[in-house]
Amino acid sequence: MKNTEHNIDYFLRNPHFISWVKHPTSDSDLFWKKWLKNHPEAKEAFYRAKAILQRIDFKKAQTLETRQEEILDNILKDKTSDSFRSEGRLKEKVFNLSPWLLKGAAAVLLLFLVFNLGKSLKADSEDNLLSIASIQIKQNKKGERAAFYLPDSTKVFLNAGSTLKYPTTFNSKTREVVLEGEAYFDVTHDAHKKFMVKSGDLVTVVHGTAFNVRAYTDEGRINVSLERGRVSVHSQREDLNSISYDMLPGEKLEVKEDFALAKKLPFDYTQEFGWKDGILVFNDADLETFIALTELWYGVTIEPIGESNDNWEINGSFKNESLENVLKSLEFSRGISYKIDNTKVMLYLGKQSNK
Repeated sequence: MKNTEHNIDYFLRNPHFISWVKHPTSDSDLFWKKWLKNHPEAKEAFYRAKAILQRIDFKKAQTLETRQEEILDNILKDKTSDSFRSEGRLKEKVFNLSPWLLKGAAAVLLLFLVFNLGKSLKADSEDNLLSIASIQIKQNKKGERAAFYLPDSTKVFLNAGSTLKYPTTFNSKTREVVLEGEAYFDVTHDAHKKFMVKSGDLVTVVHGTAFNVRAYTDEGRINVSLERGRVSVHSQREDLNSISYDMLPGEKLEVKEDFALAKKLPFDYTQEFGWKDGILVFNDADLETFIALTELWYGVTIEPIGESNDNWEINGSFKNESLENVLKSLEFSRGISYKIDNTKVMLYLGKQSNK
């Protein structure tokens, strides 16, 4: 017979357990370690409850006194999201081929270029290659993310609701791409060709580095976050072209309306780069921000019903979690309810209910 005395609800209603998870001490660590040793049958519920308490924090919110165990049943599932696709897998496999095979392939490719493209290359100057090259467009809808390679082997992670435009062949002097939305670039080093990302009025210039650009038009700001290497950020406006920001690893440049007043700030790695690893991050998110990020991440439309008198300040992260699990955490922590109908979500606030 299943022991229900120490189920998930038991831990979530236990103030000592909650205090230990949120603010552990050496004494409380020792207590719960011994407790678990004496109650091995509660191990699964113990760790599930601990995970949900660690997963997300709602400031100023009261933990509900009673919850149903079904709210938490699948919270620890850690499957890769179906909405993330990798278009670079084939190329990754090619990179792992033996050296002699790569050399042979390179020789064949060189002969092909010499005999079939030689005349056209002579007819067009190298400076015009970017303008005459066909343009590739990678576009993700809301709820989609993609990974792929550019012609120079630079790897790109393109976030949901984003578009990247780039030529099939880079010219002899620069490697230019145009971004709307968010993308992470791991740029292949080339001392002779600068890599340039144009986003809104800004241009981010690098030689070889890894960085993230967030430039959604509806957010009213552009963020450039540098993981390694060096970049410089310029304005495409003539009246601001004398201003440049040189960045070092660990810095984020936040640009709002006035480029001249841009700020360089430190950043949290997971918050800036976690999305490419399937991590949805909330940082002091109010209800409006929570809805906007969730709609973008999962490709749904959320309609809030009713009013909430509380101040929503949501902090937490979800790695490869389903929409259902995110909403279950919200249901547990906030006392709301919800209903999912295909790509539409009804979010019932306050005393409203879908029951």
